[in-house]
Amino acid sequence: MATNTATVKFNIGGLRYEVSRSLLEMHSESMLTKIASDQWQEDPESEIFIERDGSTFRYVLNYLRDGKVKLPITETKSNLIEELVYYNIDHDAAKIDDSNEHQANLVTTAQVAINDLQSGSIAFRCNEIALHCLDMYMHERILSVASDGTKRNIFQDDKLHLQLHTASPHGGAACFEHVDQLYRMGGTYATIQKEASIHLNKVGLALYVSATNRKGCQFTCSITKLNLKKG
Repeated sequence: MATNTATVKFNIGGLRYEVSRSLLEMHSESMLTKIASDQWQEDPESEIFIERDGSTFRYVLNYLRDGKVKLPITETKSNLIEELVYYNIDHDAAKIDDSNEHQANLVTTAQVAINDLQSGSIAFRCNEIALHCLDMYMHERILSVASDGTKRNIFQDDKLHLQLHTASPHGGAACFEHVDQLYRMGGTYATIQKEASIHLNKVGLALYVSATNRKGCQFTCSITKLNLKKG
């Protein structure tokens, strides 16, 4: 391949990348390496245009550099594999981590399962509490893994602890209103735990109510996987 420049300039679907020739030389059979060679690229300073997905190309490069890649929620594993095949890059699908996308998809699937259980006023409010708990659990589960793969200390003993009150963010205030209305209807924290858990159990989660304080406008609970013990 051309050796009088240290890098190769690619324009992938309108997005520009500059890739080291040393990285390309490590993957001599790839299409990228071949089109950047002396045989195909007469001017080593010129930009090579390829009509492909420019945003996905960054993950192609990540795979070339590290032999593995963790995808964000916005990228699908099948799409990246399609690009790797197009560029003739030998790859191992097991080295492509799409757990973020998988968890995001679970949110929609779980919400459908939970909503199918709605019936009656108490069940409806417990359903809304369960949906909020699900949203928070899945949201925090995704955020618990940093972009570099390290885990953040969001979960304690694999449980997510929530304290809802009138000023809670991310829909917590609306959820607390359902808790408050259930108390006004004669419900108790045991009712909430039992009824909301019926919904959450459908998606493998359980709700444990640890404290309630209507006067202080607080509702404290934890959300955990069904296969974990209480305590």
